[in-house]
Order: sequence, then structure tokens, then C-alpha cells
Amino acid sequence: MTLNLKVSVFVIALIISCRELAYAAMNHVAHPELGNLAGLFLLLAIMLIWKKIRQIPSSLIFSSSALMKESAFAFLPVCVGSLIMLFHLKDSLLIFLGILIFSTLIPLWVYALISKKFITGSMSCY
Repeated sequence: MTLNLKVSVFVIALIISCRELAYAAMNHVAHPELGNLAGLFLLLAIMLIWKKIRQIPSSLIFSSSALMKESAFAFLPVCVGSLIMLFHLKDSLLIFLGILIFSTLIPLWVYALISKKFITGSMSCY
């Protein structure tokens, strides 16, 4: 399957609009730091509602998976900054690592499980 430009633009627009809408809502309730997390949950809710109403097109799943693979290099500066921060944390290291695992690894693992379920039809990750 080839990458469809129209679907890729739709995926990017959906992600950006969910994040910005959630950020505006969280800013309105004086907690802008929760904008990304609320945007993730908003996007998840939209996809679950869409799945209940209609089947999610395979082109949308393929496009989001391809964009996720291609955007992995965008996380490199964040990783380098995190490594530099590790040397300055000392007492807060375990809290930092817990937040990092909770906010990064778990959502990526869930995303991989959901993508594999839609692509192969099974929920097993192995």
C-alpha cells in the first residue's frame, strides 16, 4: 500500500486540531500543562466513536503508522535533553523516570497494540 498524501494531510490536521482544541480547553481551566494529554484522550475518543459508527479505513491506519515511523527522529532532541537532565536531577531521578515511562512508553505500546490489532486482526503483541 502506498502513502496517500490526502489521507496523510487529514491525519496531521486531525492530530493538530485535537491537540490545539485540548490545549485551549485546558488553558481555559488554568492547566495548560495538561493540553497534550487531554489532546491524546480527545483523539482516542474521536477514533473510538468513529469506530463505533463506521469502520476506520485501512488507508488512515497505514498513513498514521507511516507518519509515526517517520516522525521518530523528531524525538531525538527530546531524548538528548532528557539525558542531559538526568545528570542534574539527583534526588528526583525516580520521579522523572516514572513520568517518562508513563507518558511515553505506555502510550507507544498501546498504539502498537491497537495498530497490530487493526492490521492483523489479533490483540497479541507477540
